[in-house]
Amino acid sequence: MEALTPAVFHILLALVDEDRHGYGIMLEIAERTNQQILMGPGTLYGTLKRMLEGALIEECGERIDPDLSNERRRYYRITNGADVRQWLKPSGFTRLCGCSGQVSAKDGTG
Repeated sequence: MEALTPAVFHILLALVDEDRHGYGIMLEIAERTNQQILMGPGTLYGTLKRMLEGALIEECGERIDPDLSNERRRYYRITNGADVRQWLKPSGFTRLCGCSGQVSAKDGTG
């Protein structure tokens, strides 16, 4: 299993609870990270393309988004075959951050 990039990780988290369009994914990532990660369109759509090719996500049609000038938007979701749960385990976070996975009970650092 390859290491998960931060962009893929954050996109998967944004899609865990609902289907979203690209702009919605960008907003969700910014909100979940308290504006610490502001993913630009180049990173987002390049990563979405690779995730589509790798069958981690799939397009689930175009819909009108009434909150965004009634424009049609492509929506994405995590595929049934993608085992996202493996990345939600501590070992997945360890591979993402490159840390040892050991956390000190005293100060919370590893």
